[in-house]
Amino acid sequence: MNSEASIRENLKICPVKAWGVLRIILAAVLLLTATLKLRGFQGNAINSVISDDILLTGAILEFGLGVWLLTGLRPSLLWCCTLLLFASLTVISGYLVLIGQSSCNCLGRIQSNPIYLFVFDCAALVLLLFARPFTSSPIPTSQPHESVEGRTTLFASFLKSAGILLAGVIFAYLFITLANPYLNFLSGRRIAIEPAISSAGKGQPGDDGSFSIRVHNQDDHPITLVGGTTSCSCAVIEDLPITIPAHGHCIIKVKMRFSGSPGLFQHRFIVYTDDQKQPSLVAKFTGEVIQRHSK
Repeated sequence: MNSEASIRENLKICPVKAWGVLRIILAAVLLLTATLKLRGFQGNAINSVISDDILLTGAILEFGLGVWLLTGLRPSLLWCCTLLLFASLTVISGYLVLIGQSSCNCLGRIQSNPIYLFVFDCAALVLLLFARPFTSSPIPTSQPHESVEGRTTLFASFLKSAGILLAGVIFAYLFITLANPYLNFLSGRRIAIEPAISSAGKGQPGDDGSFSIRVHNQDDHPITLVGGTTSCSCAVIEDLPITIPAHGHCIIKVKMRFSGSPGLFQHRFIVYTDDQKQPSLVAKFTGEVIQRHSK
């Protein structure tokens, strides 16, 4: 009996010990990915898939949660926040896999296949269900004395965690939106394209489409956009060359032609400048080729 009781007690303590190890590992991972995102932002990563605002919002959340994981404060609430964050990351990476995205800038300038991130996020979720800072199971059990009060407390922690993460997302996004010009200046990017990823909409093969981009010059002297190129032959950047005054902006029209097999696509284009510090700007456009209707 004593041996059986000892085994049960060890099984209850095991998840708590595992949580102590897992939170340090996840803290290191989150701090690393946040750092890579920020370095990718500073380097103006060429193969950007996610816009800078979303990228920086994610980096701030990952950095904040990484520091919190290192401290280990409020362990139950921390566990819930971590579980919700990795659940969200799993949905995002799963969506990128579902739409056929072959690479993303979730690790900054290091191109990574979303399927690897999806597998890691799923593994982190499974480990978090086992490694937890409390002895009761988050999964409903048949033991009444373990179920009602424990699940009520856990549900309250999840609600608090969801509120914390939502408030963090709103705060980070508002901060980045308001401080974006200053962030660009501090990172050395005096010229910026908005949006980083444009939408060309839907069209059948051979149809023409267009979209507009806004180019901001945050430097103290005029900058000339001298030309542009694309990763395919289906887009033409018009209105170049054009000079943008200091602290001014201009709007450029990009024409493209739908081609290829039906499905989603994403292409990048590069705008060249006469600025020595930032000789090129990179942005992308997405769209969908739809099946040509037979007459």
